[in-house]
Amino acid sequence: MKALTALIATLLALLAPPAFAQEIADIAAQPDRAQLEQWKADGVTTVVNMRTPAEMEELDYDEAEAVRALGMNYVSIPFDSAAPSPKITEALGEALDGAEGKVALHCRSGSRAANALAALQMERGEADPETVESPDADLTLLASMLRQLSPRYREAMSRADCTGATC
Repeated sequence: MKALTALIATLLALLAPPAFAQEIADIAAQPDRAQLEQWKADGVTTVVNMRTPAEMEELDYDEAEAVRALGMNYVSIPFDSAAPSPKITEALGEALDGAEGKVALHCRSGSRAANALAALQMERGEADPETVESPDADLTLLASMLRQLSPRYREAMSRADCTGATC
C-alpha cells in the first residue's frame, strides 16, 4: 500500500504545474530610468511590463530600449484593466516560465501586475482561491478582476456564493 501511495504521489507531482523557477524581485508601479538601473543592480534579469501601448506613449523614454540597453530582457503583456481575461494570466505564465533569474513586474500602479500574478498562482495550484493573498502586501487584490483572470478563482467563489436555496 505504501508503494502505491508513493507512486500516486510521484505521478501527481509530475502532473502538477511547475512552480516559478525564478524569483519575483519586485511588483511595482511604472519605473523610471533610475528604478530600471536599481533593478539591474539588484540582479533583475527580466522586466515584465503590463501596461497598454497607449499608457506607454505617455512616457518620456522608450522603456523597452532602456531595459535592453541595461542588458535585461523585456517582455510586454498589455493588460487593460477594462478587459482582464485568462489570456493575460497565460501570457504571464509563459513569460515567467521563459525567464531566468530575477523578474520585476510592473504596470501603472502595480495593481494589475499583482492581480495577474495572484491569478497565475491560483491557476497553477500554488495559491488557494479561498485564501489567496496579494503577492505584495502594499497592493490589493480585486475580486472582480481575479474572477476574470482566473477560472479557478471564479469557480471557487461561485461555490462559496452558492449556499442553501440560492443555488
